[in-house]
Amino acid sequence: MRVFAFTVFSCVIVLLVGCSSVRVSHDYESGTDFSQLKQYCWEQSEQSGTGNVRLDNDLMDARIRDSIESEFAAKGYQLVELEHADFTVSYTRDLQQRIGSSGGGSSISFGVGGSRSSSSRRSSVGLGYSTGGQPSSYDESLFAIDVRLAQSQQLIWRGTATQRASGNLKPEELTKRVRDTVRRVLEQFPPEVP
Repeated sequence: MRVFAFTVFSCVIVLLVGCSSVRVSHDYESGTDFSQLKQYCWEQSEQSGTGNVRLDNDLMDARIRDSIESEFAAKGYQLVELEHADFTVSYTRDLQQRIGSSGGGSSISFGVGGSRSSSSRRSSVGLGYSTGGQPSSYDESLFAIDVRLAQSQQLIWRGTATQRASGNLKPEELTKRVRDTVRRVLEQFPPEVP
């Protein structure tokens, strides 16, 4: 029975992790003393348009910038002019087409069996998963926030988020999604450096 319980528990964990909506990660320059960073400004370089109307969007830019500024303010960082900044911040976005499966018919099944004879006892556990879906394409949204030292422009931290892009969201829903994504990425800034 313990084997069955462990198997069921393991499968549930795998399914929950696999269904996570936003995948977040970060990387940083290990020699950096992040405790010295107090003031920041937006990176001065202008980003050229991508040609994709879903990415080249001033309304989305304002949502992202407001969310990043709010998160940094909550962490005690002050937005200043470049000459007073310890670090600069920028962000990038991208959409990539992915192939997945869709359609109904998904199922998970578990089975437990056993037999006993006068000389032995046997038991078994089985697990089956079927998608029954058809291949389909979808857009995956990639989002990154970069932090660079203001004077040298050396990249010292990057946080990324990847999630399935969703279309046709109302402005309020889109704003909430941006805030949640930025919050999740910046939860890891500054990093806990050993």
